Amino acid sequence: SRLDQQRSALADAHRIRTARFAVKRAMAAGTLSLRQALEHPAVQTMALPALLVEQPWWGDVRAGRALKTLQSAGVNRWLLVGELSRKQRLLVVVICLSHEPVRVQAEALAA
Repeated sequence: SRLDQQRSALADAHRIRTARFAVKRAMAAGTLSLRQALEHPAVQTMALPALLVEQPWWGDVRAGRALKTLQSAGVNRWLLVGELSRKQRLLVVVICLSHEPVRVQAEALAA
């Protein structure tokens, strides 16, 4: 029935929001890298900018700069994460790493 469909849709939406929150929290805590987050099923329907600002020490300005660089490299800034090709996902990680402070870059290379 229509009511069952609505309840099912609401339950699905709640499950996705909860999973996205867990991904965002793990990114903020530094326990989940951007590379790992890009592969997580819960974020496949998120817009790329929404994911980038969840990185530790990232905000609208740093994300905007990275997105501008990505766009100049041919990656549409408004693609959903799930629409990114493997090559584009790698490009996102590399470009975002280049927008990190030098200390963070060194830590990432050492890992």
